Amino acid sequence: MTDSVSAQSDLSGALLWDGLSLTKFRAPRQRRDLVSRGALLARTAALIEQHPFTLVCAPAGFGKSTLLLQLAQQLPADHQVVWLSLDGDDNDPNRLFVSLVAALRELPLRWDVEPRLLAAQVNGPGQANRTITSVLANALASLNTERLVLFLDDLHCVNDASALQLLADLVDRLPPAVSLVAGSRVEPALPLARWRVRGELGQIVAADLQFDQAEAESLARRRHGDHGGAAVPADGVPVSADRASQASRPWRLRYLKAELMKHLWSGLAN
Repeated sequence: MTDSVSAQSDLSGALLWDGLSLTKFRAPRQRRDLVSRGALLARTAALIEQHPFTLVCAPAGFGKSTLLLQLAQQLPADHQVVWLSLDGDDNDPNRLFVSLVAALRELPLRWDVEPRLLAAQVNGPGQANRTITSVLANALASLNTERLVLFLDDLHCVNDASALQLLADLVDRLPPAVSLVAGSRVEPALPLARWRVRGELGQIVAADLQFDQAEAESLARRRHGDHGGAAVPADGVPVSADRASQASRPWRLRYLKAELMKHLWSGLAN
């Protein structure tokens, strides 16, 4: 059996050989224009604890990536966090597998087969790939941690059937202490219905990410109130102008009406 040190050394070579950028494995910078979403964060964190796969699915601009980022930062200290930003190059089963394994490079995993040898065997769907994902799942099970959470950002970049089947096979084999959390603009072609029936799927959708009245008013005060938008808490999701506009419409109408009345009275006084 390959020990963890030699496995990580071999993986470093594979990482350089495939030309993967290390930025794929670093969470993006936190934006400043945030509003508090404590309830949403707590709800999503609970889903992660209860399900092997949690999907945050909504169109661009709803704050999916920053919700994942905030979750990664606020999980308990005894949770291991791994981040992987997917891109178009990962739309291939071999490349996706390499990216997944490379994202785990810092963890002291024990491998039954060297990761580089596994990567060379990845191809289309079939028994070989299921065997490979079993080896990966066994390596994950060797990690001594309360919970490992693997964040997959921009899963919509992966639509290749073989690549998605590889991911589905991995989810089906995850040990109890491991969870995958994915952000996507569209529902991926994964067995979501089967996972939902089995109680293995957590979901956050666009409606969950929209601002409620209090959050919209908080945003408006921070951007246009006495503080000029400077005091922004660090436990929220990014503000999307179009989403904020829709969610805050009632408050904005009252605000605009008040501004209009002030303008009219000023005109009459002059």
